[in-house]
Amino acid sequence: MIERVVAFGRMPLSRRSSLEVGLKHIVAMVALCYIVLAGGGLFANTYLLWQVVTLILGASLVISWLLWRGVAERAAWSVTGLEWGLLATILAAFASWAVSPDGRVSAARLLKLSGFLLIFLMAVDWLSAGWPRASIINALLTVSGLAMAAGLLEIYAYYASGQGTLLLGALYRPVTLLGHSNLLMNSANLALPYVIVVWRRAPRHGVRSSLLIWLIMYTVNTVFASSRGALAGLLSMLAGVAAIMIWRSHSSKREGWLPFLKRWIWLGLCAVAVLIGILVYQSSHPTHGGGLFATRFVFWKIAGQLAWESPWLGVGPGRFGFEVPRFVSLPPEFWPIHAHGIVAQTLAEFGLVGVGALAMLLVFLAHVGWQRVKAAPSDLRLETWASCFSLTGFVTHSSLDDPTHCLATMVPLMMVTALLMTAAPLPRSRFPIVALIVPFAVGLAFQIQWLMAYGSFEEARQLYSNGEVEQAYAKAQEAIRRDPTLAFYQMNAGWLSAELDDWQAAQRHFESAVATEGNLAISYTSLGLSRWHNGDRQAAYEALQRAVELAPLAPTIRLTAGQMAEVLGDEDGAHREYLAVLAQRPDWRDRDYWLQTELRRRALKDVPVVAATTTETIDEITQAIARGDVEQARDLIRAALSSASLPAPIIARVTLLSGDVEIEAGEIEAAMNDYRRALFALADSGLEGAGSTFGRTYSLGLYERQPLPMDVTDGLVVLDFDPRTDPPRFERLLIWSNTYDSCVASQQVKHAVLELDPQNALALSLICL
Repeated sequence: MIERVVAFGRMPLSRRSSLEVGLKHIVAMVALCYIVLAGGGLFANTYLLWQVVTLILGASLVISWLLWRGVAERAAWSVTGLEWGLLATILAAFASWAVSPDGRVSAARLLKLSGFLLIFLMAVDWLSAGWPRASIINALLTVSGLAMAAGLLEIYAYYASGQGTLLLGALYRPVTLLGHSNLLMNSANLALPYVIVVWRRAPRHGVRSSLLIWLIMYTVNTVFASSRGALAGLLSMLAGVAAIMIWRSHSSKREGWLPFLKRWIWLGLCAVAVLIGILVYQSSHPTHGGGLFATRFVFWKIAGQLAWESPWLGVGPGRFGFEVPRFVSLPPEFWPIHAHGIVAQTLAEFGLVGVGALAMLLVFLAHVGWQRVKAAPSDLRLETWASCFSLTGFVTHSSLDDPTHCLATMVPLMMVTALLMTAAPLPRSRFPIVALIVPFAVGLAFQIQWLMAYGSFEEARQLYSNGEVEQAYAKAQEAIRRDPTLAFYQMNAGWLSAELDDWQAAQRHFESAVATEGNLAISYTSLGLSRWHNGDRQAAYEALQRAVELAPLAPTIRLTAGQMAEVLGDEDGAHREYLAVLAQRPDWRDRDYWLQTELRRRALKDVPVVAATTTETIDEITQAIARGDVEQARDLIRAALSSASLPAPIIARVTLLSGDVEIEAGEIEAAMNDYRRALFALADSGLEGAGSTFGRTYSLGLYERQPLPMDVTDGLVVLDFDPRTDPPRFERLLIWSNTYDSCVASQQVKHAVLELDPQNALALSLICL
């Protein structure tokens, strides 16, 4: 080994430098591949393994840099020209954190933003120290190309499997490795301007063919991704290119700007018209809620309401998603966990002070960018313009979205910004790089402590999945001791306590959670049910009333509150809740529940007979099946299942009807799979159908933690099971599963049926052999 090292040291300088450059290209490619494609997507940072791996790799990288540049070479911080803007932004962020109602959540948000800043500082220092710029550009293009290739494969698989018909209905939006089509197109837009840079630098046919393939993938993904922010970013980049071309023609002595404009005006107008047409078409996608930017205005309105309440410093870093439940009914409405616009997000979380700091930073960035364009050497001039256009597209895209919570877009953004800053030589400040060890060590200590708590909770999840509830609860308590101010652990510990019938402990956990995060209807529902079990019925009813105030469109919560009111003798309150439930879910009218008491019979009589839109789809599908029109039924089912507006229980009922259609068509296995999906959705212990409110949105999107597979306690009144039509379907599934499935799978079906119908004779009698 020593001989090899000595031999490397004796290599000719040209060969050694070429090997070094090649290794740096590989390092940049592998690092960006991991960050964007593996550990930096929308959901990757919710898993413990990815968080631990990312922390270890990131900490190792930073420590190596600090030792190399800070200790060994005693390097100082490069002066980029953004220092005053960054300082203003940091001061505004810490001022907002100081007044945040939940310092734990806000600290996590600030640590993530600080990590991005550290990546920017490292990238600037590396490039200033001679790191090959081409390695970063090539990595940006390659990684974004791989992500777009994954998007194309996903689109092909969707249509090839018969799940949709191309050009009929809404286009399929690829999720890809990044977790969302907006993130895919954001990373692609960051790399797009560098296509022309590589095209000019590498005239080889292989490279240019690869770039053409990249552009084709970009075009297809742009059409299918339905990312309006990406289209707006592309338009801004094209507008910037046009402005530069006009300016250069105006400054030319040979030709003024008017002849140039006449020559290219029609081509430019056609391109803009095509992009605007795509933008308008994509705005009609079901996931956008209708209108050009209709849903964005809803999110921005909420941001404005939050800013009105806390105008100067906002509601706190990372707090937007936690405050949203005060303005929309959750469940069942859509939950925007961020404001879908960086200005709106900053206004809501950091207030006017934060918006001023952001504006100051953008002004400094524009000024420094222009200085770099003028000072860049001729061989870097085109690359510098490309960096400017890339940042222009990102800023425009971010005005309609907010990708600042994802590594997959923020790390490439830091790379692009560093490329722009280092286009000309940078002076060194008196601030030594080694001084960053102190804030880095503090942030690292917090992250390690939080991940240790998450590790304990992950053990609790594994124990719970194995049926060891007591041991799972002990591990959840350990997580609370390590991270006591995170409401996430308190909620999950409360559900575990309830499952152990320790309702006193459950109530304590839920009260702690509500004290920290008091805006979620699920928290108050669980608190009310635990109080009811402990005999404090009036306090339980008050908690359910608060839950109804937060989620007035959640029929299950209202039904539970109505039943509590009826037991307590509050007939007016019970009657009011029963009427609201029957108006929201008219498909529950034929349940025997409404015939059990005089008050419920009166509510059933008083409610107007008006079919809700959620049941019209079911009626249409049922009528098509009765007529034997299988194709129309399938079209209706496909449209319903692709809708983002139907609640989970209605989707489950549509899935049951899909199974009925497949039975008629003789596709027995497909029918059983549909019955199975519907059964598990209806039997799920989650609120309003599928356990998605807390687990899939609140936990994954905001806490970045995997929850337990539950989000309510015993005592919730649920009427989604239909005793008239469901048992025959599920009994057929029971027989089929017991015949063809493994024992584990058939037992899962059996337990789900008994969850809905505890007296089902067939389920009780079946034994897996």
